Amino acid sequence: MFYDDRTRYGAPVSARLAALALSVSAFAFALAPAAYAQDAQPPPPEEETVEEGDTIVVTGSILRGNANSINPIGILSADDMAARGQTTIADALQTLSGNAGGSLPNSFTANGAFAGGASTVSLRGLLSSNTLTLVDGMRLSYFPLSDDGTRNFVDLNTIPQDVIARVETLKDGASSTYGADAIAGVINMITRREYQGASIDSSIAFRGAGDGAEQFNLSGIWGHGDLGTDGYNFYISAEYQRQDIYWARDADFFPTTTSDLTSICGLTVNALDPADTETCIATGVFWGLEHDGTFTAPAARGFGSANAMIRAWDGTQYVGDFSLLDTSCNEHTTPGVIPGGAGVGFAADTNVCSLDPQREFGVVSPEDTRASLSARLTFNLAGSHEAYLMGTYYQNDVFTPGASPNIRNRTPPPSNPIFGPQWRTDNAATGTRANLPVFVCPQGSFNYVCDGSEVGAALNPNNPLAGVGQEVGIWYSFGDIDASVRQFVQTFRAAGGFNGDFTMGGHEYHYDIGATGMQQNLEVTAEGSLFFPNLMAAIRQGTYNFVDPSQNTDEIRDFVSPTSVQRSNSKLVQLQASVSTELFELPGGMAEGGLLASARYESLDNPSANSDRGGTLNRYFQTINPFGASGSRDTQAVGFELDLPVFEQLNVNVSGRYDTYSTGASDFSPKIGFRFEPLEFLAFRGTYSEGFRIPSFGETAADPTTGFIAAQPDVDWCNANHGGDPAYCGIYGLGLSQIATPDLQPEESVNMNLGVVVRPFGNWAFSADYFSIEKENVIGAVDASAAIAAYYAGDPIPPGITIIEDTPNPNNPAGPLRIAYVQTPFANLGEQQVTGWDFQVSGSFDLGGVEWSTVGEATYLESLTQAFEGVPEQEYAGTIGPYIITAASGTPQWRLNWQNTFTFGPASLSLTAYWTEGYLSVAEDIGGDADDDTCASGVGTGAPATYLDGETIIVCEVDDSFYLDAHGAYDLNDTVQIYLNVQNVLGEDPAYDPTTYGAVGYNPSWGTPGILGRFFTIGARARF
Repeated sequence: MFYDDRTRYGAPVSARLAALALSVSAFAFALAPAAYAQDAQPPPPEEETVEEGDTIVVTGSILRGNANSINPIGILSADDMAARGQTTIADALQTLSGNAGGSLPNSFTANGAFAGGASTVSLRGLLSSNTLTLVDGMRLSYFPLSDDGTRNFVDLNTIPQDVIARVETLKDGASSTYGADAIAGVINMITRREYQGASIDSSIAFRGAGDGAEQFNLSGIWGHGDLGTDGYNFYISAEYQRQDIYWARDADFFPTTTSDLTSICGLTVNALDPADTETCIATGVFWGLEHDGTFTAPAARGFGSANAMIRAWDGTQYVGDFSLLDTSCNEHTTPGVIPGGAGVGFAADTNVCSLDPQREFGVVSPEDTRASLSARLTFNLAGSHEAYLMGTYYQNDVFTPGASPNIRNRTPPPSNPIFGPQWRTDNAATGTRANLPVFVCPQGSFNYVCDGSEVGAALNPNNPLAGVGQEVGIWYSFGDIDASVRQFVQTFRAAGGFNGDFTMGGHEYHYDIGATGMQQNLEVTAEGSLFFPNLMAAIRQGTYNFVDPSQNTDEIRDFVSPTSVQRSNSKLVQLQASVSTELFELPGGMAEGGLLASARYESLDNPSANSDRGGTLNRYFQTINPFGASGSRDTQAVGFELDLPVFEQLNVNVSGRYDTYSTGASDFSPKIGFRFEPLEFLAFRGTYSEGFRIPSFGETAADPTTGFIAAQPDVDWCNANHGGDPAYCGIYGLGLSQIATPDLQPEESVNMNLGVVVRPFGNWAFSADYFSIEKENVIGAVDASAAIAAYYAGDPIPPGITIIEDTPNPNNPAGPLRIAYVQTPFANLGEQQVTGWDFQVSGSFDLGGVEWSTVGEATYLESLTQAFEGVPEQEYAGTIGPYIITAASGTPQWRLNWQNTFTFGPASLSLTAYWTEGYLSVAEDIGGDADDDTCASGVGTGAPATYLDGETIIVCEVDDSFYLDAHGAYDLNDTVQIYLNVQNVLGEDPAYDPTTYGAVGYNPSWGTPGILGRFFTIGARARF
């Protein structure tokens, strides 16, 4: 195999095992694995302290209940995040053990994803749309772009970290309190109620290798007034963060630095020969040589060409050898020679310019600049009444350079016969190639081919065979055109509310009224993407110089790749109110009850940057985001909650909420839970709840989105009706259009949790909770394959699917038509189920002059299954699946993090360990067998880069990920503290994962610390 884990990557195995053994032994001392349980942990800082017995409003409740809730709630304080060296809320929440496949780390966006600089979590692996994100119990507007074009999610970066006192994670269903989308859990960011004095924090961060990825952070907060004595508090906070671009070529991890992976060799599965053989990965370098020094013919490769490459077209197919129009190299390419000979594609040795696209254009993390300004005023009114107003402005500017545009990208097929062979789908791969015509003329355009009779017509100077009247095909990457995407987000949020107590009819009531308004504006500017009509016009006018690209003007480059600017926004307005009171006496104490009412408006305006509205031929290549959705809806809800202390040891809680939407959907979400404490140090808790996810705007109000695949009409149908005509029966571009479905039903869930909490002594506590979530009416895209088969068989088309026929066959105009487009809707297709365990531990101990506090969490995903209509149940836990809908982030079964802080006088040291279990690089939704760890179930692990001559290298299991971070701080005096963070202390590399498409060679969801290597942050904070 290509590496020996004991010697090649990071620290030796002995060091990794020693670090892990240290974690395990300490956990055994603490009675079990992992996290920050609400029942016992170091309290949040300053005025936000939560101690056992306090009367507070907790996440998942509208009552001022005891902090020892029936719900499993984790608390991550501002001090915890500082001790972990985490500078953003998003970074902190990505490390939650319950955050599983389907999350979006900031680093994922560096690899061409849709939402630059945005981040969200996916509790339980049920995708981002099933985790509800709140601030002070109020909703946030959706990010203007949808995950995979369908799922709404909230960007975790929109609330500055300085104003956050703590983050509460409710690891249970909470639709009975919050309504839609709280199926897998709730993230509730609690802002500071007041702040006094001033604080400034400044730091600079850099890779240990010293080769880029520097970060600069500056934040400050100032507050005045004491709520207890002055009756008011006002604070203002500002943050600025800048992160330099980190190029893949600067990484220390070989599979990420280059497209030349020919040194990776191993056993393969061959589609034609079941015997295992050994081979090496095919090179990804344009004009690169294979591991044995041979060259693979261009016709067999799915790559473009760094030099303009041509081949003769005889009217039906490409014939003869390839040749180059130009052999001059640019700044991104390197001179080289490829061998000629039979089957290679070149008659003789040929000078070329090789291009390593990953080395030249690959990015680990983009250039990212963030800034925010927040202010809050809190003041006491008469009696016990309190009011507050808060405003936040946040902006994020993300710049990601990209690879030069390639003429081999997919774009609409030539349904109009005018295109003839001059734009055709390649039958060797799912791509397209253009032909250079014989004549060019000023009138040439994407729908006009010059025949030489026009005024100003001439033989095509780019076509060396124009003189003999022959077209040529062209393969080319536009090295003279720079590509990039800039995503600029602005967020405006205002919130306010009143709370207090009043007496009516002899009863004392507590009320809480809140309102919020939020808008996010997103501008996406894409440079260097080819625009299909303009490219064809330049080809047919002869204005783009393929022979000597250096002679092209900026005007012609801008013409073939005009700037695309997409502007989107999302809005939310919410008003909610609750009232609670004590009801009657029970043996265990006073029963409490509460009512809530809520109303909100939310909208999304996300026009497609590559719309079909101008016609399917009037588009950019697929490198421009084609998704779009626009819609709005109103929601009203009422709910209740009862807390019943049946007797001293048993507490029962019952709640429910009814939501109704202007779109016609409605749902009632009940929940019942208990907490039983037979002994002072032992408690049992459990809940049963029902919840729902409302269909997203991407599912109900999206623009039609068309993608094109290489397809072929049914062979028997084509032989019978068109005599097997290769021009009509061969591979062509079939359009698959996804259309919105307004009448979708909500997804529905049943959640069950059962747990135990043990507090054996002092400040130590342990909890273990078993969870089970069953979802029905799961929304998915209807499969088009059955409709295609039915059409060619003459059978009825399945309901909801529309077949659009192609233009007639020029050689048989009266014959039946093949399919041009298949329009498929979304539908409520099936079921999902997830089961597993959460473990949490926390405690503190005096070691004699040294205070030791520990807090940790672990999550075990026992099973994650999905069964859609017509598809057998598939198990994803412990695999790379579900492959497509999670961006191939996979579903690791175990995740663990553990933080230990030692405080001695003015100094402190925190060590935090993170462990994610490895997973199979096969999955049932991409043809693999999750129960077969030999990968012998067939060809394909979903990793296109590993294909070589029909074979696929077996990389069956992705290794575990283990990282250790350190944070040291020293108080110089009462005012100034200096600190040093070292992330990935052991210098661990990421686990090699060739299957994921979220990054190259590693999985960004679990491997980002590894790809960064040792990362140092030096800073100082001062408090006045």
